[in-house]
Amino acid sequence: MTAALPRLRIDSVRAPDRDFETLREQAMDLLAVTSSSWTDHNISDPGVTLTEATLWALADLHVRTQATAVRDWSFDAGMWRSFLDRHWAPPLPFDPAQLGQLADAIAGLPAAAVHAVRTAATRADAARTVLDAGVGAALAAACVRLLRMPLLLEVGLDGADAAAIGLWEDELEGLARRRERRERAAQVRDRAAELRAVIEGSATATVAETAIAGLLALDPDEARAALAVHPNPPTVRPERWETSVGRTKIWPPHPLQARTVEPVTAQDYARVARTVPGVARAWAVPEVLPGIGWDGRPVADRVARGGAVTLLVDAAPDVKIGTQAQQQSFLRFVLRRAIGPEVAAPYAELQHDLTRRVPRRTICDEVGAALLRRCPVTLRGVIYVPISARREDVLAGALARIADHLQRGRSESVEPAPAGEFPRDIDGPWPLPPPMPAGWRPGEAVRIPEIVQAITRAPEVLGVEDLAASVAGGSWYADELALDPDCVPVLADPQCLVVRLELREDCDGC
Repeated sequence: MTAALPRLRIDSVRAPDRDFETLREQAMDLLAVTSSSWTDHNISDPGVTLTEATLWALADLHVRTQATAVRDWSFDAGMWRSFLDRHWAPPLPFDPAQLGQLADAIAGLPAAAVHAVRTAATRADAARTVLDAGVGAALAAACVRLLRMPLLLEVGLDGADAAAIGLWEDELEGLARRRERRERAAQVRDRAAELRAVIEGSATATVAETAIAGLLALDPDEARAALAVHPNPPTVRPERWETSVGRTKIWPPHPLQARTVEPVTAQDYARVARTVPGVARAWAVPEVLPGIGWDGRPVADRVARGGAVTLLVDAAPDVKIGTQAQQQSFLRFVLRRAIGPEVAAPYAELQHDLTRRVPRRTICDEVGAALLRRCPVTLRGVIYVPISARREDVLAGALARIADHLQRGRSESVEPAPAGEFPRDIDGPWPLPPPMPAGWRPGEAVRIPEIVQAITRAPEVLGVEDLAASVAGGSWYADELALDPDCVPVLADPQCLVVRLELREDCDGC
């Protein structure tokens, strides 16, 4: 009787992860709304193909990482080296045309030539065989590598007898180096807890690497890679495990590396804008606001355009922006420091030697800048106080409490400080600024019941009647006063509040 096969188990996707099909449907629905000029959404459209390829990579990344928390990523594949350090060098060509030529050359080799390469006594004999078969000199070494690959895999993965297979001396040495690195990687994994304690007690990463090398007899490169067993080694920046061009030296990448290559969001733009000198507060608003556009030119109108982001900034009190020219100059300065030099040269060609230290606007992102406006709010209504109260003092106190409420902002809208075990300056593509000062969030409506609460906080206030608010002489609202997205409320002068004395006496049973 045949044993029953185990049932296929499909792990459910945990929020906020989504599978590929869900991502694709949501992306296409969004593109249909936000990209009105894009009329062809069929699978044959190149834009759809690029979108699906991106979403597949994103969904695949979620599947690979959702089973393990980021903090648990460790020295998994260990002792990982550059492709130039592998025993089957030389590497394959990168040029697509040469790869095509290499594939054609291998496909055209006669069976006798393939057999001769796999049974050749030396690398020189194998190279001579493929040259005699018509393979060009530039591709001969790569051709030998690919033809010998099945033999290496038989020994390295299947455990076949290397002597019976007939591997060359350099191939055997390469496999031995690979086995040694795997053994040292296993040793690092087995002693991970001990190594974390050593790293935790080290003042610097260099001290920790020296201690690790002494414990496990590792070379400097291996000790640096082993440092990744700790989720947050002391004094370590992600570049410690990367080449000068940003290629990782360990696999999988360390959590610190993963956190610095996450997608750039509007919040990232806002956070880097808060680090610009002269900026007191900054937000990212998902539309175009009057100010300065991405190319440095003035923008006069508010436009709701998909993909556009405006850095809404509140200038520090010592910044001189009294004239329109000063305002525009300040906003260009903010964009140049926060996003990059495109605001001054929007159509310059991208060069390969651009510095990695300069923040840059992500391709296709439209990022402008605008100044925070202060909209004068007028209140009208009646405040009732007892006959013993001084109306002038009551009114002054009520206006002071309202002004303080508008200045501090709603407590419900305060963004919580980010929490986690990693340092805040590692979170995101750029360093995080200090927490933003408290204040009203731009565009948030003024709720009239909260104004009533501020007025009645004083014991001498008996009640408020018919309270309403308006902005700049507009319509009156008794429930909620809406504001523009680039505006915070301030009290106008004068106000229309009336204080009346309540002449009735309080009595029990009335």
